[in-house]
This record gives sequence, C-alpha cells and structure tokens, in this order.
Amino acid sequence: MARLAPTGPPRFTHQEWVLSNNTNYSTAEQQRALAERLRAEADRLIDETGEQTDQTQQETNKRLDQRIGDVTFWNESLDMEKTAAGKEIEDLLDQKRRIEKALAGYLDKNKALTKKCLQLREGRIGVDLVHDQVQKELIKELEVIQGIEGLLQRTLEQVEEQIRACRSSSYYLGKDLADKFSALNIDGNCANLSNENIQVPAGASAIIKKIQANSVTPEDWQNFSHDNIQASQRTRNASANLRSVVDSVLEQTREDAQKQAFAVDAAFRRRIAETERAYDKLREHHEKVTEESQEVEEALDRVRKATAEKEAPLAVAETRISERTGRPNVELCRDAPQYRLAKESNQIRENIHRLNMSEASLECQAKQLRRTLLQLEEDIDVKKRTLEIDRELCVPERNKVEHPVF
Repeated sequence: MARLAPTGPPRFTHQEWVLSNNTNYSTAEQQRALAERLRAEADRLIDETGEQTDQTQQETNKRLDQRIGDVTFWNESLDMEKTAAGKEIEDLLDQKRRIEKALAGYLDKNKALTKKCLQLREGRIGVDLVHDQVQKELIKELEVIQGIEGLLQRTLEQVEEQIRACRSSSYYLGKDLADKFSALNIDGNCANLSNENIQVPAGASAIIKKIQANSVTPEDWQNFSHDNIQASQRTRNASANLRSVVDSVLEQTREDAQKQAFAVDAAFRRRIAETERAYDKLREHHEKVTEESQEVEEALDRVRKATAEKEAPLAVAETRISERTGRPNVELCRDAPQYRLAKESNQIRENIHRLNMSEASLECQAKQLRRTLLQLEEDIDVKKRTLEIDRELCVPERNKVEHPVF
C-alpha cells in the first residue's frame, strides 16, 4: 500500500519538543536573572547617583557659600580702601585749596605792597635817593616772595599729580567693586537655586557649561584685588607724605615771609629814626647858622661904622700936617708934634685898612653863610620829603602786610 506524503508545517520529534521547552525555560531563567541583576544594579545606581548628586550639590553649595564669603571679604576690603582713597582725595583737595589761597591771597597782596613801597621810595630826591638798608630789605623781600611763589607752584603741581594718581587708584577700585558686586549677585542667585524652585528647560540634558578660556585662576583673581588695594595703599601713603610736606612748606614759607617782613619793618624804623635825627640836626644847624648870619651882618654894620668914624680923625691929622708945613724958616722944625701927627696919620690909615679887610672877610663869610643856609634848607626839604615817603606813605602800607595761617 502506498505511503502518504506529509503536508503543512514540519513535524518535530518529542525529543526536539522537550529540548525546545528546556531551552525556553533556561533562556527565561537567564533573562529573568539578568533582569534582576539589572534592576538591582539600577536601584544601586539610583541610590549611588542620588547620594552622589546630593553630595556634589552640597559640596557645590558649600563652595558657592565659600566663594560668596571670599567675594564679600574682598568686596568689603575694596570698599574700605575706596572710602579711604576718597577721603585722601578730599584731604589733597584741601591742601590744594590752601596752596591756591596762599598764592592768590597774601603773597600777591604782599608782593604788590612791596613793589608799591619800592616805587614810592623812588620819589626820594637828592642825596636821600640812597640804596640804603631799607631798599636792600625790600628787594630781598620781593625775592623771597617770588621764591616762595615758585616753591608753592611746584608743590601745587605735585599735589595735582598726586590727586590724579589717587583718582586713578579709586577708579580701578571702583571698577573692581562693580565686578565684585555683579559676581555677588550672580553667585547669590546661584546659591538660592534649589531642586524645588528650578525650572528645567527643555533639552537641559544637552546643556554643558564649560570653563571659559579667558577665565582666571583663583590665585590670579585674589592677586588682582590684592594688587589693586596694595597700589591704592601705596598711593595713599605717598599722598600722606606729600600732605605732610605741604604742611611744612606752607608753615616754613609763611615763617620766611614773616621774618623778612619783620626785617623790612625794623629797617624802616631804623631809617626813619636816623632820618629824623638828621632832620632835627639840620634844623638845629639852620637855626645856629641863621643866628650867626645875623651876628655877622651886625658885625659888618659895626665895622662899616667904625671905618666911617676913622675918616674924621684922619682928616684932622692930615690937615694938621698940611697946616704945619706952612711954618716959616726955622720954625719948620721936625718936632715931636710933627712926628706924632705922621704916626697918627699912618696909624689911622692902617686901622682903616684893617677894618676894610675885616669888612671884606665878613662880607665873604656872610655870603658863605647864606649859601650854607640855602644848602641846609634844601637838605631839610629833602629829609622832610624822605620822612613823608617812609613814615607817612610806606609805613601805613607796611601795616597792611599779612601772614595768615591757611
């Protein structure tokens, strides 16, 4: 009988069927064990990553807090230094104003007064237009004031340069402060972020924050602010030293100007006293010469009168001699009366000659006395003008000289 051909899907043996079941059992067991291990690994990984994330976040929060503390410290240090720098700038501005007041105040005024005194004393005349000690001290005072002006001007330039240096330091401190303020705001916002108040943006897992290439190391960051503060402190120290120098310069220049002013005033007092003594002495001599001139005129009158009084005795004597020459013959004798008459005539003529010589001398002396009086009067006028200039014009101007403390 013919065998029927198999149809439909292939037929397996029982052994194959048992093997297939055992294989499926084994595979299922293996996959279940693998799944259990994977679940256990996933649970462990979840716990591990959760703990690690919490620890990392806590460490990050701690580092943020430390960073905020560091930034706050330097922010306060910078703020304190900027405040000190601002005060130093104000102190320097005060010193600048003091110097400017000195230059535009008493120095200009005193220099003008000194020049005025020099100009007034050019009005002296005659022998009193002398380069005396007052003139020397006034010229020296003008030189002292000009020297002080030059010194104060150079000091003012140094102060202005120091103010610019302080302002530069203050600018960099302010810029650093502004950066610190921004950093504090940013780090403060970061510190306030938590898992509960954060909004996770879409695709957050793809966001990777990298460290910027232009960022600096913490050491460089700290050194930057430290260097700014150190530079500002050096500038402030230099400023404080300069302010001390300004105090010394102002005090010393004031003392120098005052000392020279005292020297000028003392020279004026001595010169005025000397001129007053000369003026009084000239007036005294004028009075004496006037009296002497009057006495000489009186003497001239007496000499002229005496000369006139000798004319009659001379005429008598010569008439007697002439008459006696008329005696006749032997009576024309050289007797004692004749000798006496001749002697009397010669004596009277000699006396008249002597009186004439005396009159000539007295007239010459009278002229010399008149010239002396004119010279004395001229010199008295010169001294009077000098006293008017020094005592009445210059001294009141000198009383206006001031040396205030700025």
